[in-house]
Amino acid sequence: MGKLVLHIVFNVSLISAWAQQNLVPNSSFEEYHWCPYQTGSADSFYINACKNWIMPTLGTSDYFNACSVQYDVTLQRFLFSVPENYIGNQTAHSGDAYSFLIFAQNEVGSQTYAEYIQVKLNQILQAGKFYRIHFFVNNPLPMSCSNSIGALFTPNQLNLNTDEILTLDPQFLSDPNVFFCDTNSWYEVQGIFMAQGNEEYMTIGVFEELPQLKVKDQQGNNIPEFVDAAFYIDDVTLTEIEFEAANIFTPNGDGINDGYYLNLTSIGAKKAEIYNRWGNIIIEGEDSLNWDGTFNGKDCSEGVYFIRLEFENNIVSGFIHLIR
Repeated sequence: MGKLVLHIVFNVSLISAWAQQNLVPNSSFEEYHWCPYQTGSADSFYINACKNWIMPTLGTSDYFNACSVQYDVTLQRFLFSVPENYIGNQTAHSGDAYSFLIFAQNEVGSQTYAEYIQVKLNQILQAGKFYRIHFFVNNPLPMSCSNSIGALFTPNQLNLNTDEILTLDPQFLSDPNVFFCDTNSWYEVQGIFMAQGNEEYMTIGVFEELPQLKVKDQQGNNIPEFVDAAFYIDDVTLTEIEFEAANIFTPNGDGINDGYYLNLTSIGAKKAEIYNRWGNIIIEGEDSLNWDGTFNGKDCSEGVYFIRLEFENNIVSGFIHLIR
């Protein structure tokens, strides 16, 4: 029950008011240390060329920018530019740049490969506050399209000595029912989550172990074994929702924080439930949630309880500390 479960939302405003400050620096990938290029063995087109963004693993995610003029006569195309690059031809969602990552498995599915992009946020996330993650993806490969991309938030920078898929638990995962198959359009993905506190780094990529990850070709046919799938990524934003859910609850009769109350209508939630550690529902509500720290007329014991908020197109889960 403690794991955060989130899905993308298409053209739906879950909460009417969002904070305006974007916590992601260089969110459109426009600023760079150098224009991406390649000279001999020097691979200077990796995401490290982009300001603020780095590779958190051995997977070598790329950076494409219209400033790059390196041209391959054999391929007859620009290699690391925008809209044209060695992968495909796609205008940026905004500006003149975007990032690129790929993930794959070998033919027998015994080994995976994945690329990620990582950024240090402008401020540390605060426990109990809700945040909205929002970005755009495009599939540049016409032969396959996947249904999974996620965002992981951690207190510390990831620097992992692996190039395989990270089977971690991201706070955000895209809707598995939606496949990014249209190679011409940018897909908008977004969701919300409640911070546990002290998260300062965001990593974007694939977090589902293959071959469980579904992949389809352009005709919608399942591909049981595939070579690779990929994403262009642009315009990444992270904003705090103008709503805060306290995660410390003290129903001890001192008149301070004795009741746990949420106005569900004001935040766009359809339903809320609070569970104990054994998964039993303590209280639930639809328009509002008002808990006095009791269950069946008896005081609940101190400890960790779990809250589940159900929105129109996604679910947010978190925890509450009950202290007497």
